[in-house]
Amino acid sequence: MSDLSQSVPNDVLEMWLAALVEDAGAKAAFVSTWDGEILASRGQSEQRIHPLPTPQQMLTGPKIFVSESGTERIVVAPAGPDLLLVGTFDIKTREDLILAAIAALTRPAR
Repeated sequence: MSDLSQSVPNDVLEMWLAALVEDAGAKAAFVSTWDGEILASRGQSEQRIHPLPTPQQMLTGPKIFVSESGTERIVVAPAGPDLLLVGTFDIKTREDLILAAIAALTRPAR
C-alpha cells in the first residue's frame, strides 16, 4: 500500500476517498478510524462517532467502516442483513487506512 501513498500526496488520497464515499450509493456512509475520527462521510455531520457502532448498528447505519488498529477487515453493509467481506489489509498508518478504504470501495466484495 505504501507505493501509492509515496507517489500521491495524502490530501489527494483523502479527496479521492471522499469522492468514493460520496458515490457509494448509501444514504449514510463513512470511513472511520478505530477511535471514531471520520475520514470521509456522507449523510453524517459529526466529525467523531462515540461510541463506535456495533456490528448490528453497522447493518442498519453506516455503509463503510474501517479500523486502523492492526490488520483489520473492511466490511461493506449492503441493503440486506449480511456483511460482505471486502478485504483484509495491514493497516498501521493513516495513509494505509486511506488506501485500504479506497481499495475496499473500488473492488468487488468476495
